[in-house]
Amino acid sequence: MALQTERKNAEKLKKPILGIIFAFSLIVPVSFYAGPLRLPPNMILLVLVFVPVFFSWVSGKAGRKLPVDYLILAASLWAALAVLLSDGLSNTVEPAGVAILQTLGAYLLGRTSVTNTDGLRTIVRVYLIMLTILLPFAFYETLTERTLYLDMFRPFGVVYPNLEIEPRGGLERVQAAFEHPILYGVFSASGFALVWYSLKKNGTTVFSLYGGLVSVVSSILSVSTGAVLGIATQILIIGWGWIFRNQPNRWRNLGILVILMYVSIDAVSNRSPFHVFVDYLTFNSGSAYNRILIWQYGTAQLFKVPFFGMGVHAPDWERAPFMSSSMDNFWLVVAVSYGIPGFLFLAGAMIWLLFKIGSRRELDQRTENLRIGLVISLIGLFTAIASVHLWNSSYCWMMFLVGSSVCLLNEGRDKREIQIEKAAKQREAQENEMREARKRRSMRQSL
Repeated sequence: MALQTERKNAEKLKKPILGIIFAFSLIVPVSFYAGPLRLPPNMILLVLVFVPVFFSWVSGKAGRKLPVDYLILAASLWAALAVLLSDGLSNTVEPAGVAILQTLGAYLLGRTSVTNTDGLRTIVRVYLIMLTILLPFAFYETLTERTLYLDMFRPFGVVYPNLEIEPRGGLERVQAAFEHPILYGVFSASGFALVWYSLKKNGTTVFSLYGGLVSVVSSILSVSTGAVLGIATQILIIGWGWIFRNQPNRWRNLGILVILMYVSIDAVSNRSPFHVFVDYLTFNSGSAYNRILIWQYGTAQLFKVPFFGMGVHAPDWERAPFMSSSMDNFWLVVAVSYGIPGFLFLAGAMIWLLFKIGSRRELDQRTENLRIGLVISLIGLFTAIASVHLWNSSYCWMMFLVGSSVCLLNEGRDKREIQIEKAAKQREAQENEMREARKRRSMRQSL
């Protein structure tokens, strides 16, 4: 018993060093080339650690294997297969390898390096440090149109270009350390609820307020629909949770309310709920119309290649002549690129993980805060990327965060497990009561 306690304490003290290094590598915008292969620091790290983290998972060092692990494994292998089948081997080996590294590699790195809630809190703090580092450069960029952060790295290798993008609402769109403002915005918004909840101990603290403010300001500076949608979703859920904090079924009621809203809009509007939401949640009518066209043409393309998708030819999806190849919906891109099975594997993994983390009970207050913050952040992130695409370092961040989240399943107990145990105890109590009643009847009859 003492040995188990000692091991547990040693595990808690262990810092996710590899996870910390990987997180910081995501905001290093330098790339190196090995022939035609572009290798930013995060990809170099994934190449180096893929085999060790894979065998660490296979051997059980990262804990018991879970359905989410197999779904992510299936998603990455299916994506690689879809890419390989879409063109000749010489043109597809590299993108197939990248699909496995960015999906399975980033997930397993998070899964094996972040093994407890203390490690996950460390990653949240690292995330806030990264946002803090980038924020002054973001302010400078929005005021001057100069990508100072990117320019600092140009002497060391190939760096992303300074994109000439039309301002929105009088604000220059900031890309900071990323290829596009969309990616900076989604990255900045992805952890809002995480820093808000996990950095407070007894009520709201200075650190949680600071973290929330940095996340919101950074997201706004990107002037991205996805970022604003992600932040708004999280704030609305947090607000609902606070208003109905004394109601035990508040989250179930929120789910029912969302479904009722969708059905009501579908019943009373002459447009679909999707069209209504897109119209109100984008910056201008042109952007909204474009997203509606993307959905119409994208789903039509998907049903032409439903099984394996288009693979490397996904940018050539059929669309109106005036539309660009950009498809502003991550989930639709996955489906069109890798087919419906590829989408179902990845989306299924995310949904399973959300429900399982959401159903953990009997947690201490700090872990409960972390659980709530993580679930809300993931919901915000998965909602945000329904309006924008996600690629390269920002996609790696999402998969790493998902992998890191699995450690919460080691804490507390599952709600269903508690309900089953409670029901079993009730049955046992009823059976005992019935036995006692029979015994009393028997005694009366004998008298």
